[in-house]
Amino acid sequence: MNQPQVSPAIPAAAALGGQLPTSNYWSQQHFEDELEYVFRRSWINICRADEIAKPGDFIVQDLYAIGTSVIVVRGNDGVIRAFHNMCTHRGNQVEVDLQGNKKWFTCLFHGWTYDHEGHLVGLPQSNKFSTVQKDKGGLTPIHVGIWGGFVHICLAEKPPMTIEEFMQPLTKQLGAHYGDQPWHLSLRLSVEVNCNWKLPYDAVIEFYHFNALHPKSIGGGMSMKDSPARLFPEQAGVVGHFEAFYAKTEAYLEPTPVQQLAAAVGASGIHTKSNAIECKTRYPEAINRNKREDWAVDVYATLPHVAYLIQEQSIAVQSSWPIAVDRCHITLDVWTLTPPPRNFAEMFNASAVKSRTADIVVEDFSTLERIQNNLKHGPVRTFHYNADEAQVKGLQDLIQVWIDRGKAATTAGA
Repeated sequence: MNQPQVSPAIPAAAALGGQLPTSNYWSQQHFEDELEYVFRRSWINICRADEIAKPGDFIVQDLYAIGTSVIVVRGNDGVIRAFHNMCTHRGNQVEVDLQGNKKWFTCLFHGWTYDHEGHLVGLPQSNKFSTVQKDKGGLTPIHVGIWGGFVHICLAEKPPMTIEEFMQPLTKQLGAHYGDQPWHLSLRLSVEVNCNWKLPYDAVIEFYHFNALHPKSIGGGMSMKDSPARLFPEQAGVVGHFEAFYAKTEAYLEPTPVQQLAAAVGASGIHTKSNAIECKTRYPEAINRNKREDWAVDVYATLPHVAYLIQEQSIAVQSSWPIAVDRCHITLDVWTLTPPPRNFAEMFNASAVKSRTADIVVEDFSTLERIQNNLKHGPVRTFHYNADEAQVKGLQDLIQVWIDRGKAATTAGA
């Protein structure tokens, strides 16, 4: 796939809005097209390489409606590989643990055993098989690409582009900010929701809803004034980007006494922005491109289902996994440059930040099932998007580009 150069021009605010049919959230055909032409052909973020740092370290990720689960493992040679978690004998899952370290993977059904390179190394009673060639009976491999320290897989027989091309026009500096620093996992949340997978994704890539939905948790605390979205409609996997800034008005959300105490004893959380922070990024040029003192966060939306919310010392990664047209699994990981808590004060700060984050997530998800219930049979057939919601519409526009290209390629190859 050719990669056109991104235009540096930023369109007028009104041009960033628009309309889309609500059927994008409930049509079974559209959902199946998303799975076939987007999820199964693009690069999917699975984990961070840091999570499988030693030989034998592995992670198993369920792909839900996209396909089978996958095993991502670091081999004795240090190379990270991925395989379908499916025994080549009778189809059982080879690995049932979600994470760990093992010398090999043994199917619990009949004991077939595979090494870190996917080779079939153990075949009980092999003399009784007439059709099995041990050197060809290994696990089915999956393409792996690593960008910014994040391990991606591509389920296509041949990826339509490299991971580097897929992540254009994100800069090398941003990739270094993601990948070349000691990030620590400080928070992991997961939940299943009875709604289309795009609804929770939408909620995290626009801040237009902040004041109405989050009046007590974060509403009024951030502003998107003077922050037009940048969309990359001709690129492969990156939808766009916007910045948000700390509000400087009377509407700014004052911290509670608990939040004030947490900010005084630790380095994490929205109210610690003026505190001295020991762990600064080694790549300041990668974020806050205008170097504004009131800068709060950079937000990037990427295909097929991952949003990145980037602050100076933290990265929040939200993934929306489709289960059915009206059901999804959401994960939220927060990676921070701040080391794990070393004393009670830091534990208190971390706990307060986790509680506040959970409150915001619950508020976000409180609307989703009600929206989904209305969509298929309700009278509203078109959604309207303003400039602050540009990434929401841009996500679906780019999804449609992939669907159209995929169908055209399928027709041409028929």
